[in-house]
Amino acid sequence: MSDAGQGHTRSYVFYTFGVALLIVAWSFSPLLFEGHSLYTDDVRHYHTPMLQAWIDAVGHGRLPLWTDHSYFGFPLIADPQVATFYPGTPLLAWLGPEAGYVVLAIVHFVLAAAGSFWLTRSFGASRPAAAISAIVVSHCGFFANEIQHPGLLAILCWMPWWWWTTRRLFDVPSRGRGLALAAVVALMLFAGTLQVLLGGLVFYAFLVVGMTADVWVRKSASTAAMRLLAVAGANLLGLALAAVVIAPAVAHLPLTARALGMTYEFAAMGSLHANDLIGLALNGYAAQASATAEVGAVGRDFSELSFYLGVATLPLAIAGLASLERRFALAVVVGLAVLIALGMGRHGSLHPWLFEAWPGVFAGFRGMSRALGPVSIALAFAAGFGADRIARAPAGERRAWFAAGVGWLALLGACAMVGPTSWSGDVLASWGVAAFGLVVLVAVARVDVRYLALAVAAIVGIDLVGFGPLRSVLRANPLAREAQAAADEVAALQFIAGGSRTRLMLHGFGPVNLPLRNGVDGVGGYNPLVPLAYLDYVSRVNGGRQFPREPIRDFVSGAKPQRFGSPLFDAGAIEYVVSNRHDRVRGLEGGDASRVGTLAENGAALYVNPGAVPRVYVAYRSAYAKGPADLDGLLGGRFAPHRMVVVEGDGPVLAGPAAIRPVSSRATRPERRHLEFEHDTPGVLVVVDAFHPGWKATVNDVAAPVFRVNGMFRGVEVPAGKVRVEMEFAPAAFTLGAATSLAALCAAVGIVALPLVRRGRSHE
Repeated sequence: MSDAGQGHTRSYVFYTFGVALLIVAWSFSPLLFEGHSLYTDDVRHYHTPMLQAWIDAVGHGRLPLWTDHSYFGFPLIADPQVATFYPGTPLLAWLGPEAGYVVLAIVHFVLAAAGSFWLTRSFGASRPAAAISAIVVSHCGFFANEIQHPGLLAILCWMPWWWWTTRRLFDVPSRGRGLALAAVVALMLFAGTLQVLLGGLVFYAFLVVGMTADVWVRKSASTAAMRLLAVAGANLLGLALAAVVIAPAVAHLPLTARALGMTYEFAAMGSLHANDLIGLALNGYAAQASATAEVGAVGRDFSELSFYLGVATLPLAIAGLASLERRFALAVVVGLAVLIALGMGRHGSLHPWLFEAWPGVFAGFRGMSRALGPVSIALAFAAGFGADRIARAPAGERRAWFAAGVGWLALLGACAMVGPTSWSGDVLASWGVAAFGLVVLVAVARVDVRYLALAVAAIVGIDLVGFGPLRSVLRANPLAREAQAAADEVAALQFIAGGSRTRLMLHGFGPVNLPLRNGVDGVGGYNPLVPLAYLDYVSRVNGGRQFPREPIRDFVSGAKPQRFGSPLFDAGAIEYVVSNRHDRVRGLEGGDASRVGTLAENGAALYVNPGAVPRVYVAYRSAYAKGPADLDGLLGGRFAPHRMVVVEGDGPVLAGPAAIRPVSSRATRPERRHLEFEHDTPGVLVVVDAFHPGWKATVNDVAAPVFRVNGMFRGVEVPAGKVRVEMEFAPAAFTLGAATSLAALCAAVGIVALPLVRRGRSHE
């Protein structure tokens, strides 16, 4: 390459990165320069506690297999949203949640833009066209509104790379390209929120069909079949690499509330009304339409969201699809139609039919609007080709496209005028920039056709970067000082029960899972993966009035044992209660507001339950329950947890003293306990942490069964005399998944190393 050519390339790269940095600085200025934070809602109440558990585990050189906080104990490895092996998790741990989620969000938005750029380029689009795809994906309303769901956002940001690596493998199969596809699949699975993948898989299937048909036509049927097998193998290798988290999650599902099934009302949450779809083209329209619509039996599922893709994106996408290879374009169009029909949920006909046919599958697609994630990426991809088609079209065809653009703006204007909303600043800005852009395009086309695609990219960029929803969404977030208030709450609660042998419960705050440590426990939670045993325990404590065994009707949110006079409340070792519902805490002592830190601003105070059993103790009298009916009877109002325990499974029936004895526990890690004590009578060692079949135990170095105690907790039979007990959480599903992932990793290394070895031998 000549010096002039090299200089031109360097200038192009320099200006490209300069423009990209300016876009990032402008778009994320509420976070970078204005003091706003992502440390709110799900990030604060759900993801940060799991991050804290991850930090505690990794900081002590172990994997986060188990947490003893939520639900009295929970197999953390079975919740993919912990993102145990995702590369972004160490970054969060290093930077802390306040700064970490901001940096990770920006990194993922840049990843999404880069993936969309190279995806569009791989199909032959120009750089300006690829830039349109990148801007639309990274600034569309869907990504902006999902910025507070880190796992969901991460999966979506890797999706363009998934499609791109698949395209490359179809074009020219190679070991490296197959491994790249497998790595992207593994990263998506490691990222966490797997339910969004169902929509992605639906669209991916149509993409693969289109690519296969393309190779079939260009090459041959046998070539298409071989490349399809290569793509399937690479995806399976990626699944195997992530088996270490997938296998425990699958094994845990039958033990959770999801095993009860879901009503259609729950599965169809987030259904898109037809009016919401207009929000793809008019920023703010969906939000206004939803806010003013009547909520009823066919009520609206959104009150604030806009799914804005830009006024110009949809007509550009139509033009782009018309320029793609016919069979591939048909596959994309059908895939888009299916995803939009799924996203409409209760407001369409496809999702109700699929749910009736396969409820176990399509109940997992809850949050129907998430279908618009892959839709946004696909329309952005097609929009890039639309810009190229218009720029390269003869003058007569360009005039036809400009006329269609005028008609499109008129149609959007009519929708805004006659719909359940009126013109507003957002709608006017998005409509006006497109109208101005149309005039600019006509002027540019008259001057020099070579710059037409670049002008389209600039107009789309001004629209989405300057007038899109991202900055509005970020400005609606709290200021960073609220993150410090949350830290103060955590410090106050840790001070209350730090080093305590009992538990603390937050009551009256809804799904507040603050990142509590040192034996502190929020007990409640917000997660459809809540264990069934926990729901049964809560139901018994509350007199059978909450969370019965039936399909889930709503989020299992804030499920707490709130009858403080129940003997099972004492059996949960719950000594401290922080509550702002002072009319509901009869039977508890105290009410000190000075010990709850900033939670006092919410009217909270600290209460004490004097009847709580110790966190670890030995009981010498037991009764045996053969089933749920026995449990209900034995754990009723006359149950005395300080006198006896109720055992199941391999538990013994003992007739010793009606008393319990506290035991000191050196619990240096949640998934392992070491206990040593001496007593005169055989008994049941009870650890007031949740039972799970993955727990193993030895008593005096001899394997002993772990059984369920008091309907919720775990116990081991111990003899008289000196006793040494080791308990360890070692689920078989994790072992199997880890072995599968290790084998897949070895296979991937072998695929890379084998050609190098052969090459070395050939040079000898």
